[in-house]
Amino acid sequence: MKAKLVTIAEIAAALQVTDRAARDRAVNAGWLYTEKSVRGGRQRLYSISDLPRDVRTALSRHQIAAVQAELTAKGVLKDKAPAPAPAPAALVAAEKISATPKAEQRRDGRLELYHAYVDYRLAAGASDRQAMPSFATLWVHAASAIKAGQPLPAALPEAISKQPRWVFEAQPRLSVATLRRIAEAVKKGEIGALAGRYGGRADTGIIDRAYDGRAVEIVLALLSKSDHLSAYEVRRQLRGNLGEDAVMPDGQVVPWPSVRRFQAWIAEAKVKFADVLMALKNPDGWRSRYEFAFGEQPVGEGLNDRWQIDASPADAL
Repeated sequence: MKAKLVTIAEIAAALQVTDRAARDRAVNAGWLYTEKSVRGGRQRLYSISDLPRDVRTALSRHQIAAVQAELTAKGVLKDKAPAPAPAPAALVAAEKISATPKAEQRRDGRLELYHAYVDYRLAAGASDRQAMPSFATLWVHAASAIKAGQPLPAALPEAISKQPRWVFEAQPRLSVATLRRIAEAVKKGEIGALAGRYGGRADTGIIDRAYDGRAVEIVLALLSKSDHLSAYEVRRQLRGNLGEDAVMPDGQVVPWPSVRRFQAWIAEAKVKFADVLMALKNPDGWRSRYEFAFGEQPVGEGLNDRWQIDASPADAL
């Protein structure tokens, strides 16, 4: 979101309710606010970070929907996902294999390893407690075979055997404890932590901060139309819609990060902004899971004017 503070009218528009309903919820729930002087009185402003989860998601969805409409008007987004432009051969190769032997390879390799583990566990129909030891053992056997230049054992499950060589090179040894740490990091959306001791890159925050957050809005608008857009295409769309270089909040002009960094950022964003993407792609499903239900509670005018029973028909009978 561009703004850090929002009004009750903006919250109501995002939630698709009346101003009064949004105001009542804010008062009843005790939302924190600040006030500023406006013509005719004072206006309450709410910090987005202090609002409930469903409200934050609705505000993001509302803002990104506006970006979608703008991109659609420009012809960037259509009913179907935009066809990705052909990437230069060097960039295509960079998306398939890791570009460096340290931070990026370790981070991306561990992310691929996690997805392989999830596929393995689901195929086995096992719990984490059952699947992690066997997966770690099989992974080490496969990595050892590749390091020795030997063919992979035929009995390996597909989730492991289909992994490219560079993934095993990124994580040749694997214990249950390491696998558990990787899984926890991915579930928390802490993809950068997968790089381990090598740390992150200096340009990590460029995408998040460029153009006061508008870059993030455009990327989410693109991803909501297609989960399969390449990092190259997302980067190309940002350069086409915002500029050849990124402009930071302090006015500094810096180059956009590499395609590889975009690839990692997108993987992290799909976890971090899962609620927002779900709200954009499946509004009904999002409402049933997250949205706050507004309603009225009928009351009587005096003691014993209204009686209610909270039970199923069978219990009542």
